[in-house]
Amino acid sequence: MIDGYFSDTWKGAPHKEFTAAALAALEKAVPDAEERVALLTSANIRGQTAIHKALAFGGYHGTFEPVFDALYKWAGDEKAGAILKDILTQPLGQIDKDISFALQDVRRMCPNKSPEFHKVDALTTDSYHPVTAAGLRAAVDEIRPIIREWLAQEKPDSDYSKQQKAKMQAFADDPDPVTERGTLLTGCFPGKAFAALLDILQKSDPLPPQGQADRIFGLLSKQGPDGNTPMHIEWQASDLLGTPKAAGHFTDRLSPLLATFDRMLGTEVAVGLANRLLLQENAKGELPMDIFQYPKLPVRDFALDKFLQTLRKEMGSKEKFTTYMTEVVAAVLPADYKVNMASFEPVELNPATGQPKPKRGAKLDF
Repeated sequence: MIDGYFSDTWKGAPHKEFTAAALAALEKAVPDAEERVALLTSANIRGQTAIHKALAFGGYHGTFEPVFDALYKWAGDEKAGAILKDILTQPLGQIDKDISFALQDVRRMCPNKSPEFHKVDALTTDSYHPVTAAGLRAAVDEIRPIIREWLAQEKPDSDYSKQQKAKMQAFADDPDPVTERGTLLTGCFPGKAFAALLDILQKSDPLPPQGQADRIFGLLSKQGPDGNTPMHIEWQASDLLGTPKAAGHFTDRLSPLLATFDRMLGTEVAVGLANRLLLQENAKGELPMDIFQYPKLPVRDFALDKFLQTLRKEMGSKEKFTTYMTEVVAAVLPADYKVNMASFEPVELNPATGQPKPKRGAKLDF
């Protein structure tokens, strides 16, 4: 039931409130707290727990919050922290996308809804993420005999199908066709769950601020099988570490990220970490904002103005905003972009009317 409930998180459901209600119902139905913890942390055939699924795609839907609340309530702080540290730091895995889609052909050979059908189906169409590398290796080992049976029956009738069969044969013969792709923690970067997971990791394995900054840098700058780091992937794929929903839509997750670092580490250490992360691409001759995805200057400048407005709000004080602008952000803005710092100061409101006070003209007494 738990596994099935979380199977559709990629569609935007279940939602946070419904998740909390389902966990409350589970608490009533299962009196023993240890049994409830076992349900939350038990893995399916792919090595996924309810926690993996609640954090799927960065935890953007907030389903992780009631799950974590329930885990800490039922297991206690120490045990819950140890469980989450283990889950958050386990390497995730993936298999070749072409193989994952080609497994649909293997699935057709299996009797509908049979155990064999479900084992193959679990890895098809590249929709099984996130899974642990260990769990994925075990799942692949379970379907090797089914793949070999399909290979023995398959009679290719074209050059393409011959190539597909050869590729599937190589996959079946490969003792380890699983590649590692970061962890649940790095997979949530820079989504809503990322800061919460950093807090959990720090709580279960505390480090001084500079040590914590070094750990975060190590997580976000570790190269995957394709040579990319989480930080580099996010810079290249989106505007300001966020994925726009449509052309002209601007998403900014960089400002909340900088504010998170400041809260966790203090300004001096946070500024150092931000510079290391944001400028590491300089060594490759790539400065992210120089390849901002909106090439038309009015649109680009509008988006950057929105980003700086958010940064001013996130930083809270003029002093912190000035510090991050001069010591971090200026270095990643396009060289032809001019910033009027005063324009990002909050508008002063008339307390009597709630309307902005005029910045020009005669001074008025209220």
